[in-house]
Amino acid sequence: MKFKITEMSTVEMRVDYDDGTWAVIPSEPGEAKEYYLKAIKDYQPKPDNPVAIADHPMKIGDEGVVGEGYTVETEAPSEWDYGAARMFCYPTIQRQLEALYDTRKGSNTKQEAIDAHIEIVKAKFPVDSTIYTSTQIDAALTELKKDAKWTDD
Repeated sequence: MKFKITEMSTVEMRVDYDDGTWAVIPSEPGEAKEYYLKAIKDYQPKPDNPVAIADHPMKIGDEGVVGEGYTVETEAPSEWDYGAARMFCYPTIQRQLEALYDTRKGSNTKQEAIDAHIEIVKAKFPVDSTIYTSTQIDAALTELKKDAKWTDD
């Protein structure tokens, strides 16, 4: 099938195919012609299973708001090991780095607080083969936040 580039901008190009279909291909800094030739092939619309117009759920004139009208399904895991459970409860990396910085400058107050926080999280989720559900992690997080060693700014 033949193609023709019909529009170009700094961020994309439009490619028309000889079967009447078209695609918009994003521009990528530093990419060679071969990259774009592959994209032209890959972006070509391929109607494998045509749908009769009468059977199509969308109709000409349909309107809506982008991002509304559908349910996003996530495939997040529903169970985690101790390492993942700890990750949800540890102080942020930013807060840990700030504590390290202050320690290097002579004040270890924040570092001691961070260490105490990590200590209660490790006690809550010991190294073992226990698998935790989201509900268990949420309950543990609620309980941990009541501990005086929890460090929220």
